[in-house]
Amino acid sequence: MNNDNSCPNCGQIDWVQTMPAIAATGMSTVQGSSTYAGVGIGFSGTVVPVIGSGSSTSAQTTALAAATRPAPPPSSVNGPATCGVLLLFATVVMFAIAGAAVSLSTPTEQSASPIGAWLALGGLMALPFALPALAAFLVLTRRFRDNARIARGLPVASALWEAAFYCHRCGVCYWPRSQEGGIAARHPVSPFQFQQIVWNAGGYGFGGQAVT
Repeated sequence: MNNDNSCPNCGQIDWVQTMPAIAATGMSTVQGSSTYAGVGIGFSGTVVPVIGSGSSTSAQTTALAAATRPAPPPSSVNGPATCGVLLLFATVVMFAIAGAAVSLSTPTEQSASPIGAWLALGGLMALPFALPALAAFLVLTRRFRDNARIARGLPVASALWEAAFYCHRCGVCYWPRSQEGGIAARHPVSPFQFQQIVWNAGGYGFGGQAVT
């Protein structure tokens, strides 16, 4: 078995890293603090100065780690789900208000409220909320579908990703040994091409990200 892991471009091994090593060194957590100042209203109605501080924690990824990741980050579903539920609730409220308005305007001697008038008024009032709610749920459905596709293909893509190397001197990715899918051994490719190969192997080739 060929155990030559050196770069096929420069033939050196000293600036070569595996993809898992690049991912491990390319992720960092940054903690920071900030001070804010403003004014507030006291119990007596007087304006008083307000000074405080806050802390924040964020994760950072290097351009190389992002450009060679085995899969795109999962799409968040919290935003469209929350937005869709709130807009759906507003739609129901508009129909309820329309029903109350129609009932109040209906003569008492009329035993049944006019359903047509209620639907027409309710639909008119709810339309500005119903259409955005539908759009939010469509986005939510698409994100669920994309996340499921990534989860299904990640094992195959990860196996291909873990077998690859990157040369920092030449800026190329390569596989020391041939891989399934017709991937030739020791053939240098750019990080953009590498990501495309891995993502396509996983079945979620949404496009690669080149190192800038």
